[in-house]
Amino acid sequence: MSRQASLPEIEVLESIGHLAWPALEQATVCGWLARAAGGVTRRSNSINPPGPPTTDLNDAVTAGITWLAARDLPPIFRLTPASPPMLGPLLEERGLARHRGGIILVRELGSTTLASSVEMSPTRSDEWTDVLAAQADRGGTSRPILERLLDGHTAPTAYGLIRERDEPVAIGMAVVIEGHVAIFNMYTAESHRRQGLARSVVQAMMAFGHGAGATRAFLQVHPANTSALALYISQGFSLRYEYWYHHARQ
Repeated sequence: MSRQASLPEIEVLESIGHLAWPALEQATVCGWLARAAGGVTRRSNSINPPGPPTTDLNDAVTAGITWLAARDLPPIFRLTPASPPMLGPLLEERGLARHRGGIILVRELGSTTLASSVEMSPTRSDEWTDVLAAQADRGGTSRPILERLLDGHTAPTAYGLIRERDEPVAIGMAVVIEGHVAIFNMYTAESHRRQGLARSVVQAMMAFGHGAGATRAFLQVHPANTSALALYISQGFSLRYEYWYHHARQ
């Protein structure tokens, strides 16, 4: 892994990530960021400790759990290297096991050629949303919430889509915030993987960001998704830090 990001860089990238993928409700609880969105995605339904709390650590954990419970949400904490070192062990003592989250990657932007196979739109289509909603924890009765999350900001946004025989087979989303283009919701149908489609989509997202004035690209990938990680590294991204979750075992 590349040299780990400094605490100031982590703070900047965390802020961009939260703005690019918003929640429906946010609050500060004991100095920590609390987010709620009807249970759609862990990122938008968690307590995010950017550093020490403004009160006793155990009391802050209780306050965070109480805040989530008041919204019918289970206790989920999203930690980064900037979080208090003793927080993880404390959460585990309280029955909230550690689970993998994501790896944050960045790269400087230059001019990028947009692949002609990628359809780009400033607004999401029902077809694009159908592909995303079909993924685990984002579909079914939560579709209206997912749509509200996608539409939850006014920053420059692009939705990329690749078709084959008129069927959508790959998608991606980019949001330009504070000089960064944040790339989210990369997905390629299993039957069309290892064909270069994801590479085309991520390049299209970077080209959009560059055109909108961004100077850096930001994305995240699950640690277990080694093929995607290799792809992003091949595209010039460097690993900055990893985040993880603590919640009840599933």
